[in-house]
Amino acid sequence: MQKSETDEENKNFISSSNLIGVCPRCGEHTRRSSAKTTDGVINIFFYTFYRCQVCRFRFNEVNSLRLIWFTVFAVLLIPIFGAIWMVSNEHPKTVDSAEIGYQDKIKELAERGYPEAELKMGLRHTSIARG
Repeated sequence: MQKSETDEENKNFISSSNLIGVCPRCGEHTRRSSAKTTDGVINIFFYTFYRCQVCRFRFNEVNSLRLIWFTVFAVLLIPIFGAIWMVSNEHPKTVDSAEIGYQDKIKELAERGYPEAELKMGLRHTSIARG
C-alpha cells in the first residue's frame, strides 16, 4: 500500500512539473511559437505566446528570464536617473548685495503701509514657500 501511495505522489509531482508548455485546453505537449502584432507591449516583453498544434488554442507563459532582466535593469537604472535628475535640478542661489538692499527697502516700505510694497512682500513670501 505504501508503494502505491508513493507512486501516486510521484505521478502527481511529475504531471504537475510537466505542465510547463502544456496546452491548457486539451493537455497536449505539441505547441509552436505564436506572435501577433496586436499583442500589447507588456505582453510582448513578459510573455511567450504559443499555439497548440492539436486544438489551435493560443496561450501564453510568463517569460521569467525577460522578467528578471527587466527587474535588474530597472533596479540599476532608477538610481542612476535619479542622481542625474538631482544634479541637473540643483540651481545655486546667489544673492547680490544690491538685491538685499532692495528687499530691505521693500520691507521697510511695507511696514509703513505702502500697498505696492506689501504686495511685493507677499509675492516674495509665496514664491519662497513654493520653492
